[in-house]
Amino acid sequence: MIAKRTLLALTIVGLIAMQASVPVAGQIVSAQKPRGGQKPRGGWSALARGQSSTDYQPASRSAEGIQTIEPRVSSDKLKLVGTWVMNIPDAPDAPGFNALQTYSDDGTMTETSDLLATLVEGPAHGVWTGKKNDYTVTFQLFTFDENHQSVGMIRVRVAIHLTDEDHLTANAAVDFIEPDGNVIANIGSSPFTGTRIKVLAAE
Repeated sequence: MIAKRTLLALTIVGLIAMQASVPVAGQIVSAQKPRGGQKPRGGWSALARGQSSTDYQPASRSAEGIQTIEPRVSSDKLKLVGTWVMNIPDAPDAPGFNALQTYSDDGTMTETSDLLATLVEGPAHGVWTGKKNDYTVTFQLFTFDENHQSVGMIRVRVAIHLTDEDHLTANAAVDFIEPDGNVIANIGSSPFTGTRIKVLAAE
């Protein structure tokens, strides 16, 4: 188990080392191709660092170097509450996928994706804050190796902007949390879009 964790950590650190720099707001970073003919695996954990996160601008930093935001949900402006179909596009060596995200009025959220049957990742749970048209979301999910063994968690930090009542755009930054709790930040990033699910007549 220790050897597997060490190998996984070295692999991720190696991927980070191959990049010219850690993605920052507005910066486009080139992605590396997987070695040895490996097939890319989908999901948040597979996102290559070939996209920009233009909306993510930390105001303060915690001990991990990641921003901490105080909840400020306004009960009369909960425009994000509901269920959304999210489309995460293809990135270099990371196929796109679709996800269902549900936002509750108590500031919690859940996600499941069309990759669930592949056993690459489990459902996600998280929290959100914001008002009017701009929101910040953080959620986590377990990720698994080819033997279906848990190898840690993926943490996704998202800046969401509602373009209208039923559509949104977002930018996500992805971190890896090792089984011992060590955090490797900014292993990937991606923009994505969402469409609200609306009540339709049964007839």
